[in-house]
Amino acid sequence: VHMARIAVVAVAGCPASGVTGIIDAMAVADHWIRLSPLGDEFRITVDVLSEDGRPVIGFAGTAIAVDHAVTDAASYDVVIVPPVVLDPVGAFLQCEATLAWLRGLPRTTVVTSVGTGAVLLAESGVLDGETATTNPALESVFAQRYPNVRLDLSSVLVDNGRVVTAGVMAAFIDLALHLVHRLAGHVIAVSTAKALG
Repeated sequence: VHMARIAVVAVAGCPASGVTGIIDAMAVADHWIRLSPLGDEFRITVDVLSEDGRPVIGFAGTAIAVDHAVTDAASYDVVIVPPVVLDPVGAFLQCEATLAWLRGLPRTTVVTSVGTGAVLLAESGVLDGETATTNPALESVFAQRYPNVRLDLSSVLVDNGRVVTAGVMAAFIDLALHLVHRLAGHVIAVSTAKALG
């Protein structure tokens, strides 16, 4: 059975829903996969990673459980970076191990972000030369700090193949469904969307 391995990178100050919502969407997708002909050959698993492997305190004070530190992480097919609500540049600059880990990911790993999570991808260099979307409030930050990233703030989702970005915090469901479609196909994505609706 091929396992599509997904990592969600939790950072202090991220909304818990940005992590748990993705976990829930992927669990729903995996449920539909198990019930389909794909179930004998394909599954989805999700790990939550943090800088040091310890639980992360989300924006509202909720503790987010973590499976591994980024330095202890296995290989993943997809990496998802949720948003940080306040001062994303400051928050993500403190993630030195995560930045190094992102820089070292194989080119076969699909790297994604939701909202301000694009800052971590930009800071790591993953977005250099790419078109991306992010929270529109960061337009001037990107112009000044990440001039090699072409912003498309009119799009909810930008898919460049290896790099996929979703514009605002609430777009984590759009991103999750897009990834389910890429990984498991149209039928599973539609079933997942209906179940989440």
